[in-house]
Amino acid sequence: MGILSKILTAVRGGATEVGEAIVDSQAMRILDQEIRDAGEELRKAKDELTSLMAKRKLADQDVAGLGGKIGEYEGYLGQVLAKEGADGALDAQNAALRDDLANKIAELENELTQKRDIATQFLERENRIKNAIRAAEGNLDKLKQRASMVKATEAVHKAQSTIAASHSGANARMTTAMDSLARLEQRQKEQAARFDAADELALSSDSSADLDARLRASGLIGGGASSSDVLARLRAKK
Repeated sequence: MGILSKILTAVRGGATEVGEAIVDSQAMRILDQEIRDAGEELRKAKDELTSLMAKRKLADQDVAGLGGKIGEYEGYLGQVLAKEGADGALDAQNAALRDDLANKIAELENELTQKRDIATQFLERENRIKNAIRAAEGNLDKLKQRASMVKATEAVHKAQSTIAASHSGANARMTTAMDSLARLEQRQKEQAARFDAADELALSSDSSADLDARLRASGLIGGGASSSDVLARLRAKK
């Protein structure tokens, strides 16, 4: 594979990763929109069902109307046939009326057959759409329930993440505070040690001075030079 092909492959891979990251970050928003889209499609399906049911009712009315019309013409034809003689003979006028009525009834029956087929097709399609809508509504309800559960779980996870982050931050701040406290305590200990050393040094000096005074007072050691000592020493040299 050439370098250019590898670069293009890497770019496509990076674009895919970016796309997946965007989808993941917007998953809840995408899910909500998909649910809204499904609801909108379901609403359109119901509108289509309403229109189809109206057409089916009109077809049923046509069938009923044709059936009534056929019954009416059959009544007329029955009256004409009642006028036939034993041999089925009729006068020319009634014979023509008989034939016209029979033709009209046959025409209406053919039309009735077509209308019934149309009405049956409408009814079958209506039932299929009703079943599809019923199934879609059930699936949409389940999807909404699952989405609600996912949202609740997502909220809990976010809360847990926030708590964990706050706890981590608190721990970090606590650690920093403990370090600062330890440094302060160490500095105070060092200062206290210096104070103790100074006190010991002062006590040692005071003790030595007191001891010398006591020795001089007892005559064990000489005191400082006095004027009488100086005169005595000079007279002794004469």
